[in-house]
This record gives sequence, structure tokens and C-alpha cells, in this order.
Amino acid sequence: MDEADIKAQVERLEAVRTDEDLLKLFPPVVAAGFGAIPLARRGPTLEVAFARSVNPAAVTALGRALGVRVEPWLAEDAVLQAYLSRLYLRGTSVNFNTFLDEGFLARPDALPLLLVEKDGEPVKPHVRADHGRLVLLDMAYRSVLEDLDGTPPPSPYEAGDTERPFDLDRDGDGAMLHRPEDPPRDVLLLISESYCYEGCEHRRGWRAHDVRELPHLVHPSEVQICGLESDGTLHFYVYDRVERVRPGQSPRFDLRYHFLSFGHRYRRSIAVRVYALRPVKRADLRRAAEALPWTVEHLARYLGHDLA
Repeated sequence: MDEADIKAQVERLEAVRTDEDLLKLFPPVVAAGFGAIPLARRGPTLEVAFARSVNPAAVTALGRALGVRVEPWLAEDAVLQAYLSRLYLRGTSVNFNTFLDEGFLARPDALPLLLVEKDGEPVKPHVRADHGRLVLLDMAYRSVLEDLDGTPPPSPYEAGDTERPFDLDRDGDGAMLHRPEDPPRDVLLLISESYCYEGCEHRRGWRAHDVRELPHLVHPSEVQICGLESDGTLHFYVYDRVERVRPGQSPRFDLRYHFLSFGHRYRRSIAVRVYALRPVKRADLRRAAEALPWTVEHLARYLGHDLA
């Protein structure tokens, strides 16, 4: 692709930048999901800009979902991505609907869901807390993202924090926190989370979460902590169901789903494991200024081997 072609594509997309009536034909979720920008409407035909790498099935699905004849006009991926950001996303994100099967583009019942965002709060959260105790949750999260319709460009590796937020006492009911101050009284749940992203994404590390209200999004919006009972029991929303986890239990949740982004189908596989869940009296919380030590188990978690 030479400079003249890039310039022509930019000029064509610039021409619709001030046409609000035309741009309003697509909500942001449609533009981002299909990787599409409306260019012109001529009777029953809608000319739409797509990235060159678009899955042709996505072009067909957009026409069927909108009930119009879609005439594709192809632009370089980088050019279209830049204009999607400028015209529709503007620094925000959208919550795509998800599907259990990879053939969702061909399903008539899935088409309406491609035109709207997913409900970010599928169940109503509730809290019945014992304010004399702080609930501590030690968990691991792993995500593998696959592009089913292309080869994504290399993504940078992001090394996150290597310092663990807390250790639960092996003998006794207390905990050692790695933090300079006691948790504020309005914190209901303290989470130590090891995370690992693989596939199209590459990052890992440890995260600390001071949870003051629910839901807490483990992964928007397919995995959430949506409930807390006075005995420390947590309610996990896992894709389409609610799982109760009681103190002392160590379950693992696995899920796999598909979605459309930038005209490509993606598959995400998620694993979540609870290592420990314990309500601790606030008087039994201690603090350490130095970093908490690692074991072989912590190294395996950092590398994502525990959930592989």
C-alpha cells in the first residue's frame, strides 16, 4: 500500500467525520464490534468501511442484522482503527455480547445481540457484612485470548507487580498484610489476585483489591463477585450462573466464550481458582513493611502454570 492509497483512505473517512446523521446509524458497539464506519446511504444500500482483514461473514452478518444491503469499502487496518477511535470510542470501551459457540455469526438469534452492549450487571449485588471482620480472598486468574479470523500483531509483554498483598496465617486465624496502613473501615473484602494473560495478550503479576462495594469485576462482565454474606461466603457470577463459595472451600471455575471485535471472532478461555477465603477479625490483622516471601507455588502462579 503506497502513500497515495493511504491518503485517499484518510480523505474518504475524513469526509464522514462531520456527518452526524450518518455516524449515528451505528452505535459504538456496532462500530467497534464489526470494525465498521458508515460511509454513504443510497436507497436500500449502505456503503460501509471495513478493515481489509475483516471476516467476510461479519460483513454478511451486519447486513442481515440491520436489514440492509451492505456494500463494503476496505481500508488498511491501522487507518480504520484510528478512525474508529476518533469517531466512536474516544477513549471509552464497549461491552460486547458473548456466545458459547464460534459459529454465532451465522445464527439468526445472535444477530440482535451484535447490535447492543451486554448487561454489565446481570444479577443484583447484595452485601450482608460483619463489619468486625475483614474477608480475605486469595485467588488466581488466567485468560487466554485467541483471534479465530487472523493473526494479531505482536503485543508487548507487561510485567505487573511482584509483591503479594497478604499471607494468611497457617496456624491461627490472623493475616499478615503487605501495606503501609490498616485497611479503611469501609473495605469489605481484600483480594490478593495472581493473574496471567496469554494468547493475544501477554501480562502477568499480582494485584491487590480493596473492595468497598459490589459487584467486583474479576473479568467484565463474565466473572463477578456479586454477593457477600456475614459468615464470609462469597457469591461468584460465572458467565450465566451464581456459585457460592464458603470459607475453607477452594473451587476452580472454567469458562470459554466468543465475541466479535474489529470484524474478527475471538475466543477467550478463563480460569479462576480460589486458593483461600477467610473472614479475619480486624484486630488479628498485622502489617509488614517488607515484601512477603515467595514459594515455588507463588512462582507457578506468576507463570500461570497453576491454571494451565
